Amino acid sequence: MNCLTVAWTAHEPELRGWLRHRLGNPAEADDLMQDLFLKALRQGERFCSVRNARAWLFEVARNTLAVDCAWHARRWSCPRTWLRLQTNPTLWTPSPPACRACSPS
Repeated sequence: MNCLTVAWTAHEPELRGWLRHRLGNPAEADDLMQDLFLKALRQGERFCSVRNARAWLFEVARNTLAVDCAWHARRWSCPRTWLRLQTNPTLWTPSPPACRACSPS
């Protein structure tokens, strides 16, 4: 799995910075980085046949971010959830700003 280690070492700082910029939350970016690493790890030896590891990592990061944003959007758009937050503000956990975080640029 040396090819994954090499690719991760080369691109991890740039990926982390990109996710932190998109999310505005270092902890959420770190969580998504962990998800991304596990997805790459699950590829096994197939990861070594990827022609452009950086492009693959960024594409999977963008897709993971989009799925995460969609989940947050569904979670917080529910009126019942909003009512629960009004009665118990300690339940509030900030979600990533869907427009900024999920845009492709």
